[in-house]
Amino acid sequence: MTSDIASSIVLSVPRKTLDDLKGNPKHVTPEELAAVLRDHGWELRPGTLHGTIAVKGSRSFHFPRPHGKHLLAVYVRRAVKIIEEEE
Repeated sequence: MTSDIASSIVLSVPRKTLDDLKGNPKHVTPEELAAVLRDHGWELRPGTLHGTIAVKGSRSFHFPRPHGKHLLAVYVRRAVKIIEEEE
């Protein structure tokens, strides 16, 4: 059974902001990163079984489905950097 991160954001969980991601990149779930990307105008598309692709204009960003609950900090930092470059 595959999990489609692009369409499975839980609305009952408090939403994280870009500052929250920068402050603690080791404790970010794929759903939280997806919500922040959507808040900044990125469109999420299901990628392979291994992850999700975020697209905005001609730019794209891929983040994998983690083996545990949280994403690796390197993917969160990369997403924050891309979002800040866009602004």
